[in-house]
Amino acid sequence: MQTQAFSIFTTSLDGSNEGAYMGLFNCGICLPQIIASVASFAIFPLVGKSMPHMILVAGIAMVMGIVAVSVITDNTGKEAHSTEGSGTVAALGGIDTERTASR
Repeated sequence: MQTQAFSIFTTSLDGSNEGAYMGLFNCGICLPQIIASVASFAIFPLVGKSMPHMILVAGIAMVMGIVAVSVITDNTGKEAHSTEGSGTVAALGGIDTERTASR
């Protein structure tokens, strides 16, 4: 689901403490899902036990997520997205597999 943000995140790392950053990123994916699941027990009665209202709440949360992800930028420049050079660029995400493997 969050492959674009994951792709941008992994290409922006320099290799030091990569495991810690990936763990924090994983928490950023898992914790909202757990919190949403637990919070839905409180939100559902607040919206009158109405599924359409719950879908509206989900839509609002999705828009907030879109705004949050839009602030993530890819600062690796054009080198990771070009097909020239010694590495292979994956079709999805623009990850230079040789550069990533050399870390």
